[in-house]
Amino acid sequence: MRAQTPYRQADPLGALVSEHPVSLAQQGVRIGVGLFCLLIALDCVALPFFIIPEHLGHDLAALVVFGGAALVFGSLGFWAFSHFVRARGQRVKVHEEGLRIGRGKDTKDLRFQDITSVGGLFWEALGDAPPVVSALWLDDHADARIRLPTPVRDPYTLGREIASRTFDHRLEKAERRIQEKGRAFFGRCMLDETRLHLGEGDAVSRQDVRRARLSSRWIEVRLASGGKRLVPTEEVPDADVLLVMLRPKAEA
Repeated sequence: MRAQTPYRQADPLGALVSEHPVSLAQQGVRIGVGLFCLLIALDCVALPFFIIPEHLGHDLAALVVFGGAALVFGSLGFWAFSHFVRARGQRVKVHEEGLRIGRGKDTKDLRFQDITSVGGLFWEALGDAPPVVSALWLDDHADARIRLPTPVRDPYTLGREIASRTFDHRLEKAERRIQEKGRAFFGRCMLDETRLHLGEGDAVSRQDVRRARLSSRWIEVRLASGGKRLVPTEEVPDADVLLVMLRPKAEA
């Protein structure tokens, strides 16, 4: 008979559903960009003294131009290498009850029930399929923002898992906020009982919203009175929840 895992050693997140390591292709791109920028920076340092005529090597303007270029490309190389180092070995593991984010023993567990907001890039789906989301960050009940490693392998599968497993309680939370506080915030957008506020003084009546849908990386709001509004989805956390709340009650 197979021995069962002792309770104190059991994984509190449940069984592993899927695993999403950082994309090796993207890591290769970061290394390539870093090496390219570093070589350009070294060339910019050497050019004034070894390649162009000798008198230009002591010309102040030439030194400033090539020195500035070396600084720019050196900074870009450092940026690429630093992203490579931070992302090396990072992964997101999806379990039945939550996520394990990080590498090795340096990981953070986040239960689905503790995720209060999901931010990411939503893409319009074809036909009746649900919107496709690549999650970039998550907020928990303590108002801490957890940024996911990017880009990971199968990002849309990961985004779909996170969005679907947290959608119901995120929707419930937004509806409760409107009932209790009269409004719910979605990044630059704000929704109350009668109006949709799109930021910078732009507000429309909820009754005037004929349709709200995803259009690639935009939320497209079409109005019955004519015209439309576009808001980048990366500026609207819980965009999937907002779209559902904007549906006419007959469609909801």
